[in-house]
Amino acid sequence: MFKSSSLSTRLRWMAGTILVLALTAVGALLHRQQADRETAQAELDGLAPAEALVALMQRTAEHRGLSATLMAGDASFAPKRQAKQQEVDAALATVNEAMASLPDANLRQHGAALATEWKALEQAVAHGGMAPAESFHRHGLLVRQQLRLLDETLHVSTLTLDPTAQGYNLIMATYQAMPEVAEVVGQLRGYGSGVLARREIRTDDRVWIARTLDRYDETADRVGTLLDRATASDATIAPRLQEPRVLAQRLLADARALVEAQLLKAETPAMASTAFFGRMTEALQAQQTLAAASFGVLREHLQSRRDSAQHALVATLVAG
Repeated sequence: MFKSSSLSTRLRWMAGTILVLALTAVGALLHRQQADRETAQAELDGLAPAEALVALMQRTAEHRGLSATLMAGDASFAPKRQAKQQEVDAALATVNEAMASLPDANLRQHGAALATEWKALEQAVAHGGMAPAESFHRHGLLVRQQLRLLDETLHVSTLTLDPTAQGYNLIMATYQAMPEVAEVVGQLRGYGSGVLARREIRTDDRVWIARTLDRYDETADRVGTLLDRATASDATIAPRLQEPRVLAQRLLADARALVEAQLLKAETPAMASTAFFGRMTEALQAQQTLAAASFGVLREHLQSRRDSAQHALVATLVAG
């Protein structure tokens, strides 16, 4: 009787120990799965503000180009500039609205500061209160501030910490490298349009253009490297990006050749500023189409990660 009782007690102790160990393991697994789901959701929450900031940068760069050409003497750009001003206003409102979904008050303060800086800039341009060079410089500073806010948004939303190779490289390509390419090409568009409108190419113009083309080559190479890494990690990505990627590469290469021919090697300007602005805008729009395609692939990737973590969490709870 004593031996039977002792064996029964031991078995109960063994069973209890096994149960505690099993519950501990299940708890740890649940914690990890919950963390995975929350991380993926946090990244998804960061996409809307990031996308809104990219759109704001595009509109600001377009306003810079239109302002430069207008100030250089092409009055036909006046209504276009005014319409673009309204688009920037709307884009800023979208950014501030999207920022409300993020848990960092500093981001919203930075968004408000951008709005203040933009208002002062657009009023000065509208009232003719600054020189073309100052306008170009202040637009550039504003875009750099927007890029910094985009970088901080990626950090706060943990997008820069994506644990997968395809996700990380898509994020870096779409929200860091591509905006840099767009900004460099946008600078060439605005500066070049101004040069063509005044019908004179100075030595300092050629120096600036040559230096900026070097920057373009560096940033364009980085986009290609990041997309190659993403597609190497996930074979399903390449077919979805193939068409917009080929088009963007071709039109951006054409735009680079146009800048070199019309502004760097030409003795005197021979192209209308409106035609140049249109060709450069076409190239930028192709880049934006590629960015939108990459954004769509990224969103689906993050949604899949979140849903997989959610399903695994439910399965573990049921099994536990």
